[in-house]
Amino acid sequence: MNTAEVELFVKLKTPDLVALTARHTLIKEMGYEDILEDLTRQDYYRFKINLEEKRAEEIVKEIALNSKIFVNPNKHTYRIGKWDDPQKRVPRSGKWEEIKVLTFYLKDGQASLMKETLWNTYGYKEVSDLQRGTLWSFALREKDREKAKKIVREIVLTTSSKKGLLINPHCQDYRIL
Repeated sequence: MNTAEVELFVKLKTPDLVALTARHTLIKEMGYEDILEDLTRQDYYRFKINLEEKRAEEIVKEIALNSKIFVNPNKHTYRIGKWDDPQKRVPRSGKWEEIKVLTFYLKDGQASLMKETLWNTYGYKEVSDLQRGTLWSFALREKDREKAKKIVREIVLTTSSKKGLLINPHCQDYRIL
């Protein structure tokens, strides 16, 4: 049996107060005012579906439109695709580097409950696994990609009350994409 992985990205139509607060904290409280140009985020879901890829994408679109678990059409937009879809990239001026980071929980009970709801309430038994995370996009005033990645690591990984902001390493992890 074929198993396809399909990614769903969900973002707010309105200003994202969590991302704005994180950006403000990084700039005003943690000293990144000279380097951080912008910070945005999206909810990220990766479905493993026991179908071929085209049908799996159709199922995820049905789930996004009909279940209301992932997308509220009054406040969210969504897309199905890959995190690095070249058609969705924002061209940069060469003055800064964009770095994407996926943050996620090591053990995610909410993702398990979402999968169970898809099975038991909506009948989507072909969903074999569901992973959930947050996709952060950093625009940094740094032309060197390796230096930009190092700065993002410092920002993401909380090591003390003054260092790092986005994940707690005891229960979360991250991946620079």
